[in-house]
Amino acid sequence: VEPVDAAQIFVTKHRLPDGYRNAILSGACEVAVCSRLEPLHIDSDAVYRKSINIGDTFLGDFVILKGEEPADSVYRFCLDHNLDKDVRSMIMNDACQYLSCEREEAILWNTIVRDEQNQYIGEFILFEGIEPVDAAHAFSAHHKLSVGYRNAILAEACAVTDCSRIKPAIWEKSISIDGSLHTVLVLEDDDPAQAIFDSVKQFRLPWSERVKLIDNAKRDGIVFPTEHAKILSRAMVNDGKNLVSQLILFDDGREPVDVLHRFLLENDVTEFPSQSGKSFLQEACSLLQCKRQLPVVWKRDIFAPGKISLGNLEILMGEEPVDAVDAFIQSRGLGGEIRSNILKMVCDDANTTCQRLRPVVFRKQINDGAGGTLGSVEVYENEEVVDAVVRFIRTSRGGITLDEIQLKNHFFQVACSFPRLKCTRNVAVVFDSPILDENGENIGQLQIKENDEPADAVSLWSKDRGLDKGTMFRVIHAVCEKNEMVVCNRRSPLVFGPQSISGPDGEVVGILQVELGQEPIDAIYAFFAMNDLFEKKW
Repeated sequence: VEPVDAAQIFVTKHRLPDGYRNAILSGACEVAVCSRLEPLHIDSDAVYRKSINIGDTFLGDFVILKGEEPADSVYRFCLDHNLDKDVRSMIMNDACQYLSCEREEAILWNTIVRDEQNQYIGEFILFEGIEPVDAAHAFSAHHKLSVGYRNAILAEACAVTDCSRIKPAIWEKSISIDGSLHTVLVLEDDDPAQAIFDSVKQFRLPWSERVKLIDNAKRDGIVFPTEHAKILSRAMVNDGKNLVSQLILFDDGREPVDVLHRFLLENDVTEFPSQSGKSFLQEACSLLQCKRQLPVVWKRDIFAPGKISLGNLEILMGEEPVDAVDAFIQSRGLGGEIRSNILKMVCDDANTTCQRLRPVVFRKQINDGAGGTLGSVEVYENEEVVDAVVRFIRTSRGGITLDEIQLKNHFFQVACSFPRLKCTRNVAVVFDSPILDENGENIGQLQIKENDEPADAVSLWSKDRGLDKGTMFRVIHAVCEKNEMVVCNRRSPLVFGPQSISGPDGEVVGILQVELGQEPIDAIYAFFAMNDLFEKKW
């Protein structure tokens, strides 16, 4: 800083006579270099002068004349030399050390406004950073002028400065999105709900955030003729490619898939989603944050004893009701009795179908070596983990080859530490059911394990209960018929074997076994023939 300028700042700040400045300067110039003895603002025409350099480039002398507001002079200079905000701020800060700065914003244009009788109404001033139409609208509203006056002012303003729109904003709100500020605008004659949605749809804000904006606008006095914005409108066709109706999606917080599902039900379209429905969902989810792709088919507010609301229970299309009910109950730390009551209410409803009454408490996807999905192992409540694994293996045999022991061991390691899972044995039970006689009387509980031959297991079970052969064979047939979990290699129990038969060299030739009702000689003959023992001269 030039010593004389520093002295001038000091005496001006403390309202001292010029003699003090000269005394201060005299002492300063003894210890510092003084290139001039008069401060910048003592000039017949200029109150501030400064040479502006950008790097090694001299741009010129910046001058503020008497009566000029520094912000206006700085704005014009920077505009003429295409200087950025940082340089402008630097020049402004320096000028304001010497001069009184009333404002930071420059005046772009101003004019005196008069009425039709040439009476003075007021001075219209357009500051930088303000859209001309908004300034004209505010001026006209303050002076209670007609739209015609506003348009006349705007026409003159747009002739000397840039105008990006001709409709004034009646409401605006700055919001932060991902660290950047964005302005939400509602213009005159706009539908506020639609304008707010259109302002933020590119950011796919959550519905809760859009509701906050709407609530803010309402608190500020904005009237909403329509409650919800229209997001999407599409013509829907049925399976026969015939026009069904126009489907309109509003910004009311509902999931697009639920809106589509209800629409299809109301128009008797059985396919879900239809081809046009898939296209609708794809477009809707590009505009909104879709939370799911399956519709809610059952929804109810659930109450605990004492009419205490537990919240809404929702069941999705294809979801087993007991799984949804169990998840609802578990999330609230409630007991099984309440679950049973809720499940009964759900299953009694004509709109739901309950396939089972035990929930899945553990589910893990199984992939093949190439990364393809083979399916999921699902463990039911109170079910042994090993039973669930074997059930998956035996009901997924369509070309699937799995290492059963490896899969079991894997589940013992990853699943048994989870709550609500049982791991008390490592051999699966593939059949466990009461058996009824021909009169419907319970004979007893029959249990068959995965390594049992069902016919042999039934035979032992029948002997323990003194059942005749007819009953035994009827039970074997019932167990083996149409039961994926039970693998029956034969339908008759063994009376001999299985017995390993070795040759003179001690090597095992094969396994000999005789089934109930089979002549032993027939079984022996078949064994010899199958193992080429006749050719070996046994």
